[in-house]
Amino acid sequence: MVLSGRPSRSCPSQLRLAVAGFTGPTPAAQGKAPVTLRVTSGAIYTDTDFILEISNAAPGSPPTTVVISNAQTVAQGTTLTFAVGNPYTVTFTSTDPDAGALITAQLVGVLPSGATLTNVGPAGSPLVSTFTWTPTTPNQLGTVQLLVSDETNKQVTALFGYTVPADTTKPVVTVPAGITEEANTLGGRIVTFESYSPAPSAADNIDGVVAVTCSPASGSKFPVGSTAVTCTATDASGNVGTNSFTVTITACAFGGFRPPVENPAQVNLVSTQQNLPLKWSLAGCWGMNILAPGYPRLVAVNCGTFADPDAPTDVPTDATVTTALKYDTTEGRYMLGYSLKGRTVINTCYQLQLQFTTCPGRTFLALVQAVRNK
Repeated sequence: MVLSGRPSRSCPSQLRLAVAGFTGPTPAAQGKAPVTLRVTSGAIYTDTDFILEISNAAPGSPPTTVVISNAQTVAQGTTLTFAVGNPYTVTFTSTDPDAGALITAQLVGVLPSGATLTNVGPAGSPLVSTFTWTPTTPNQLGTVQLLVSDETNKQVTALFGYTVPADTTKPVVTVPAGITEEANTLGGRIVTFESYSPAPSAADNIDGVVAVTCSPASGSKFPVGSTAVTCTATDASGNVGTNSFTVTITACAFGGFRPPVENPAQVNLVSTQQNLPLKWSLAGCWGMNILAPGYPRLVAVNCGTFADPDAPTDVPTDATVTTALKYDTTEGRYMLGYSLKGRTVINTCYQLQLQFTTCPGRTFLALVQAVRNK
């Protein structure tokens, strides 16, 4: 409202001002009309004529705002679900039906950490305000709210809720496919996992690289045989990922057969009744349970090649071990008496095969030909 007429004047605090009455018609929504301003002090009053100008600066309707996420219209108050590490964009498109209106968007409250809100005006219609955010932590919820108004202070509120769910994904633990090494001490071998590829590691979908703990730990001494190693990683949300691999320490340092048994390519000429003394070294004593089940054994082969046939026609039952396995600490060798009686046929050739529990999958040979019965 604008009053125009005579200049205003100061009045004592006890004076009372009142509009005495219009001298013209009732003012319209906007326009001008004459009024009289009466100032009274006790029984004394003074009338002053003014022109009352009513400026109705609020025609038309308030702005409207449409919220868009992922090319879809978001209903007022809808909660959007965001994932950690993914970028998101939400737009507020505000329009005003009044031509030439200026629009302003004002944030109500605060944005989530790391989010931005751009293009809030004032600007002409349409005003497109853009919310962008890449969540970095899980387990969040809140509201993004804008108060959109034009220059006549007509207002509309637009908002959406958001939630970032709790992290329930375990870290992915990577480990070597398996480690096999030869023992280099009587206790086995120290194995450092970081010397192999891939070394134990862990990656989390939110925390990125996370620490890995293995048991037994890298740098431990592993005994001869196979040992399972379990590696564990825990992310910031308490999710635990595990993976495992096997460390196999072998003792395959077979020093060959010792006399009287000769090593290939020499052929040992034997009697079908003979007790064959087997002696060998393995670079140390690995206990008395080193013979793999079913060994020593004899396999009939061609006397021309001494090759192990794929499907041998004559595989005799394992010969009887006539003496228990022993270890000579003075000479550093194992000893075993092995009977050929009743297990060989004259003029037949054999592979005498040894396998050890300390060296899985490997076979050590002596070549034997039965040339007499006594």
